[in-house]
This record gives sequence, structure tokens and C-alpha cells, in this order.
Amino acid sequence: MRAPTPSAAAELIVRDKKELMQQIVSMSKRLRENMKFIFESTQVAHKHLKSRLAAQNPKKRLMDMQQTVDVIYSRIKSAIDKHDKTRFRASQKALRLA
Repeated sequence: MRAPTPSAAAELIVRDKKELMQQIVSMSKRLRENMKFIFESTQVAHKHLKSRLAAQNPKKRLMDMQQTVDVIYSRIKSAIDKHDKTRFRASQKALRLA
């Protein structure tokens, strides 16, 4: 583009410079907004993953499973002991009657 006079050329340059500055300001604002959005989204994702990891803690799961096994073992042992005592009493009673 060629300006007809030097002053017209100066006006074009000044106008272009103002437009460029407005574009830079606008793009900077959009960039800040996008960076803020990405940062906040990343924080939310991090918090979610952290809570999932805590819920899936392998050590805690093993400890819970071990506790369950211990409870079941105690119940089985109690049932066997009770059964053995019942059989022992029945055997003693049978021997006394014989």
C-alpha cells in the first residue's frame, strides 16, 4: 500500500500501530484468561486424582483385607472350639452312660 503524501503515510502508520497495540492487549488478555483456566482445570484434576489415589491406597487395602481375614479366622476358630467342646461333652456323657 502506498500513501499519496508523507502525512497520509504517517497517519496509516499511526493507525496500524494503534490497531496492533489493541490486538496485543486483546491477545494478552485472552492468553491470561486461558492460562488461568488451564491452571484451575489442572488444580481440579490434581485434587481429583489425589483423592482417587488415597481411596485406592494399596497398603490400606491390604490392611483392611488382613483385618477381614483375622475376623473370619477368629469366627472359624470359635466355631471349631465350640464344636469340639460339644463333641467332647457328648463323648463324656456317652462314656458315663456306658
